[in-house]
This record gives sequence, C-alpha cells and structure tokens, in this order.
Amino acid sequence: MYNNWVYAFTLLPKALLMLVIIALIARNLWREFPFFLSYAIFQVIETITFVVLRPRVTYGHYFWTYWALEAVGAVTAFLVINEIFSCALRPYSALKTLSRVLFQWAFVVILLVAIVTAIYAPGNDPSRIVAGMLVLRRTIGFVQVGLLIFLCLFIRAFAIPWRHYLFGLTVGFALYRAAELLITAARAHWGASLNQMNAWGVVGAYNFTVVLWVSYFVFPRSEEVSIKYIPGSQLQQWNDALRGVWQ
Repeated sequence: MYNNWVYAFTLLPKALLMLVIIALIARNLWREFPFFLSYAIFQVIETITFVVLRPRVTYGHYFWTYWALEAVGAVTAFLVINEIFSCALRPYSALKTLSRVLFQWAFVVILLVAIVTAIYAPGNDPSRIVAGMLVLRRTIGFVQVGLLIFLCLFIRAFAIPWRHYLFGLTVGFALYRAAELLITAARAHWGASLNQMNAWGVVGAYNFTVVLWVSYFVFPRSEEVSIKYIPGSQLQQWNDALRGVWQ
C-alpha cells in the first residue's frame, strides 16, 4: 500500500506538468522559457517511458535506460537554471554574457569530474556508470541550489515582482532542489531507517513545486506583470563597469 501511494504521488505532478506545458504553448511563454518547456516535456516523457518499460524489459535494459534518462534530466535542469539567470539579467547585457560564459565552463568542469569519477571508480561498468552519474547529479544539484538561493536572496535587486512567472519558476526550483539535497544527505548519514522519509520527502517537495508552477503558469491573470528595469541600481553599476573592462 505504501509503495502504491508513493507511486500515485509520483505520477500526479507529471499530470499537472502537462497543464503547465499547455499553458506555456497557449500563452506563447515557451518563447521566453524554451528550456523550461523542454524540461517539462522531458519529465512527462521520462515517466511514461519508465511506466511502459518497467514490466516489459530486463533489468539490464531498464538500468541503462534509467541512467541515460537521468543524465538528460540533469542536463535539462541545468539549462533551465541558465535560462532563469538569462531572463533575470536581460536588461544587463554584460552581466548576461558573463553568466552565460560561467555556466558553460561550469558545465564542462562538472562533466569532466563525472567522467573521471566513472573511469576511476572501482567495480564493473554498471558500478562506474552509477558512480559517475551520482557525481554528475549531486554536483549539478549543489550548483543549482547555490545559484537559485543567490537569486532568491537578491531577487529585490533584480526587480522581479513576486507575481511574475520568473519568480514562481525560481522559487519552485530552489525549494525542490534544496529539499532534495537535504533529504538525500540525511538518508546518506542515517541510513536505511530514513527510506520512507526519503521517498515521501522528495515526492512531496516535487509535488509542491509543480503545484506552485501551475499556480503561476496555468491560472489566468487579470494583468501581465513585467520585470522592471531600475536605472542606477547596483546591478546597472556592475554591468557598466564590466562593459567598460571588456571595451
């Protein structure tokens, strides 16, 4: 019964994500958040793939499919974080360019660390793949949480209204990734006794995040809310200084 409930609450957010996908397309928000749309579509396709394959394929085929999709999921989530910063820094061209370069190099370093871990991990090929993928997922998770917390702490400096789509997207991702890392760390420290808390905690955090996204992207608004550009702000000063250095 416990596993059935967890399974049900795992499928629920994917059904809600389909509403978010429809809203993104119907309101042309996919032009502003193309990677978030890709992430949402991939999450739904991934779940359907697991549901279809689990009872029909061998453990070996399921293993390789699972970790291949996990790798794609980690990359798409990282691209969404990059997209969030690009949207937040849109009025500041120099800072936006710098953030894009930093994200590209961060991704290259994370990927190299994961590959090296997989190569030098003990055991057979499946064990090495798992080791490399865990490093990739955890490292990207730490980077995501750090960047999202930074954006949340300085969200007033970015002049992002709390009713804007970007605010809901950022807070949702930040809460889910932070909860996932904390719960996973607690499970690693205290062991199998926290298996149920680990499963319910991650599923609960993800459900809350998707419900938050539904409230921002699906429910109609009486008026559109835009990000305000503030001349003379600290960000503008940093942008001007960086532009002067590059010139």
